[in-house]
Amino acid sequence: MTSQQRLLTLRQVATRLNIKYDSLRKRIQRKQIGSLPIFRTGEGPSAHWACYEDDLEAWISARKGVA
Repeated sequence: MTSQQRLLTLRQVATRLNIKYDSLRKRIQRKQIGSLPIFRTGEGPSAHWACYEDDLEAWISARKGVA
């Protein structure tokens, strides 16, 4: 049994993390995202950053114990 995971856009990830979209984008460009489960979709100028909702929720839950 396979279930389709929901793919979040970079804007949705920023909203979920409660940070500004531009701030998250700049952190990605500077490679300052640590273990955030984000990946590129596509190639070249049409590529976008995305994250699976379940992976993001698991990452957030794991970080709650760190802070």
